[in-house]
Amino acid sequence: MIKESTYIGYWWFQENSENEFQGVLNFETNGDVVLNVLDESKNVDFNQLFRSKKEIPTIIGLAKDRVTNKEFSFKLIDAYVVSSSSSFNRLKSFSIKSYSVLKSQSNDFSSDLEFDVLILKTDLLDDWLNIYGHKFSVNEGIPNFNLSYKQPDEITLFQSEDFSLKAYFSVSHSLIFSKKIDVEQSACLNLYFTAPKKLQELKPYIRMIRDFFSLAVGLPINITKTVFSKIVEGENKPDINFELYQKSKYESRIPTFLETKRMLITYNLIKDSPNEVFANWFKKYDALKFLMNNYFGSLYNEFKYVEDKFLDFIFSIEVYHRAKFGGFDLKDESYLKIRDRVLSSVKDNSDKQWLEARLKKYTENTLQSRLRNILELNKESLSGLIENNELFLKKIVETRHYHVHSSIKNDEYIIKNAIELSRINKKLEITIQAILLSELGFKQDVINKRLRKNSPFTFN
Repeated sequence: MIKESTYIGYWWFQENSENEFQGVLNFETNGDVVLNVLDESKNVDFNQLFRSKKEIPTIIGLAKDRVTNKEFSFKLIDAYVVSSSSSFNRLKSFSIKSYSVLKSQSNDFSSDLEFDVLILKTDLLDDWLNIYGHKFSVNEGIPNFNLSYKQPDEITLFQSEDFSLKAYFSVSHSLIFSKKIDVEQSACLNLYFTAPKKLQELKPYIRMIRDFFSLAVGLPINITKTVFSKIVEGENKPDINFELYQKSKYESRIPTFLETKRMLITYNLIKDSPNEVFANWFKKYDALKFLMNNYFGSLYNEFKYVEDKFLDFIFSIEVYHRAKFGGFDLKDESYLKIRDRVLSSVKDNSDKQWLEARLKKYTENTLQSRLRNILELNKESLSGLIENNELFLKKIVETRHYHVHSSIKNDEYIIKNAIELSRINKKLEITIQAILLSELGFKQDVINKRLRKNSPFTFN
């Protein structure tokens, strides 16, 4: 949650730094960041920007905190004028909103600025790690106890030639002698890059981290804090840090605490070989992007219709199979019988050879055959989840055809009841989880245990 605060100062467009204008930047409790300006600038036509709804790529500013009087620099990225109003003296004002705001104590406004470290704090990260430095003991025979705290060491989750990912623990405390001691531990993720990277180059890493932990905890988590840091060489020279503020759409859906037993992947599960799991995640992320985009798109969108979720899951599984297995040659018995009958009807041997050569290259790539192969490949993971594979496949295929083509061939297999379709969606979601766990390199017994532990269904 963004803390409410106000900054007063001077602002300008990055492409026109000479034309400054005064403004008040408000960080609101609902997550909005709004810059309020008066229409007194002779160099900026805010009224035209408001009427045209034209996006402003970057607004830069130097402003002081109204409470502390500390000065900060700001970058409002992809901003636009959202409203205008007039006061009693006919002085017009405009409100400019931006969903991405960079804040820093540095005055370096270069668009080419590169960063060495990316610091991320996510929802439920402390619960996922489940590592705490508090120790409590009771003295035997003496009516008192001992309470101590030692900050946990940094944990390396991933290491490569390009970057490393580490979990770092920080501690804050308030100490009032003879009254109380408050010690709060908080974990964050630090990505250290071998070669400095620009802001746009770092954004994909933010999404990869967010998606991994969404899969791990089974909820659409937020990145609650993002800091881009440039290491400055030399003594007494502070690093250049820019903190990114973005409005979250999912804050109300995240619990304040989640037990690890409710998570799909926990740190304790991968602590012996975290590098292997994260290596697979980073390496395969682009190849699995479409599957994950649809999976996370449904996970993050609580307002999506159950029919749309169904179509997204089916389409993502089908595209995943096509990308991974390409042509996919699965010719069942009925296909082979028809092929033999067609070939036997051709009398000329040269024609028969020509046709047979081309039929060998032809593949039956139907949705049903691809889904059947997915279920076969993951049969150990999904064993007991689906009672009758063939009936399950017929329902999926006919329901998909019904919603995509509005055609009805076998009405009895079409799922029109929303509750039943929701149950099918959950089974498809578990299928996608099985695929992703397999791609991450988990052993079969681990996949079986995690899916059954986190499933709302009883595996027969």
